[in-house]
Amino acid sequence: MKATPADAPPGWSRSADYQRWFERPLGRAYRRSIEAALRPWIPARAPRLALDAGCGPILTFLDVFDRATRIVAVDCSFEMARSAHARLASEACAGAALCASVERLPFPDEARFEFVLSLNCLEFVSDPRAALAELHRVAAPGATAVIGVLNRGGTWEWTRRMRGPLSPKAYYRGAFFTAEELVQALAASGWRVEELRRAVCFPPLPLPNVEWFGWLERFVPDAAAGVILARAVRATTSPRLA
Repeated sequence: MKATPADAPPGWSRSADYQRWFERPLGRAYRRSIEAALRPWIPARAPRLALDAGCGPILTFLDVFDRATRIVAVDCSFEMARSAHARLASEACAGAALCASVERLPFPDEARFEFVLSLNCLEFVSDPRAALAELHRVAAPGATAVIGVLNRGGTWEWTRRMRGPLSPKAYYRGAFFTAEELVQALAASGWRVEELRRAVCFPPLPLPNVEWFGWLERFVPDAAAGVILARAVRATTSPRLA
């Protein structure tokens, strides 16, 4: 694992809190819903090298990758990256974790990343388009990217507005996206969007059972989903950002 200077949002380096959240029914339901949307988008031929940008401490969606894929995990928090490195080792996965900003990735142009995954990261960077342009810069020609953001029109945004003024957590300082904003930001950064999906069609309630969230997903409309996911393909040339 390599440590490099990075700009983590205040309060972002609480990896234990993050891990505990994903162990709760809400966190487990969140992961299950997104994994169900992600799996059909993982290439049938295992990517030789994949980038997980904004990986968090447990590489939340590590299980969707084939074990033949070498994963490079990046997070702006050293504590998060260190935890990600430990999970890669514990799972005997080929790869590495490092601390770096997604807006300044320490990789050469057109590095060999055949697959790029970034979930719930763009909402917390200072310049999302610059971050997407960096992902485009380091991706291999023809690479696939899956980008997931929290939905500004969803139920999670409604609760964020109510609780945000009362909480110091970094989550409440994020800037959620509409689907149109995500598509426009990807296109401006050189990515060609091929498909959009919604996931997490339930509100962030403290329910005691994971199955209850699955039941709720049958009734919440897609427009109110918590997460918007985009599958995009890397254009052959990098864009010039104004």
